[in-house]
Amino acid sequence: MSMQKISGKLAFFAITILLSAACEPHADTPPSAEPKWFACETLAECMVIDGVCDWAAVNGQYALEARQFFDAIAPAVECQAGGYAEPKPEAVCVAQKCALKK
Repeated sequence: MSMQKISGKLAFFAITILLSAACEPHADTPPSAEPKWFACETLAECMVIDGVCDWAAVNGQYALEARQFFDAIAPAVECQAGGYAEPKPEAVCVAQKCALKK
């Protein structure tokens, strides 16, 4: 196995551990990401908010909960350059999930 593959796997493992630690149920942290935050039936339900390293498309009904979760885990995540492209993308509802319009 090449060093690049090992390095990539270690980075993935480290991020997984950090996110798991950030998502442990404590009284002062929000719960882990909920599928309902991203579920939709229509385009009108979806909106774009600041995610962890880039924009995130979520169901507007749960935008506050999702934003609190992203804010809580953000300190544990090291973002790569290039996030938060401008202009802010639009949200769409695709296969009953809110997504960023490509």
